[in-house]
Amino acid sequence: MSRIALVFSVTAVLAVTAGLALAAKRPWPPRHAPKTFSITGHVDDLTPGVRSSLAVKIRNPWSRKIRVISISARVDPSGRPCPVGNVRILGFRGSLMIPPRASRSVILAASLRRSAPPACAGATFPLRFSGRAVTR
Repeated sequence: MSRIALVFSVTAVLAVTAGLALAAKRPWPPRHAPKTFSITGHVDDLTPGVRSSLAVKIRNPWSRKIRVISISARVDPSGRPCPVGNVRILGFRGSLMIPPRASRSVILAASLRRSAPPACAGATFPLRFSGRAVTR
């Protein structure tokens, strides 16, 4: 089995803003509109047919703790003739408490299809993360 090196790079940090405020137990005053919580991460050296770990860091910028209930990642094209359908990232669903102004990490599973073409060797796929959380 040949080893194909892939590097995932984060090109955008995506988070929930208005939805987080609406789901909050106590909404923010209008002059204190919510910031966004950040989600970052990457994985290197994917091998066809082998599951790898994608470490994702979530940062809470608020003075209240939050409970992250979902995280997902969208894979964007690499610019090579390696379709994004060859890459799979399993999202997070659950309950991850993050204290005020702190960060926590979660591991997502990432994999490259066993049948990925040789054009995928060394490809870099940008990732866009999204997530949902509620305040506590």
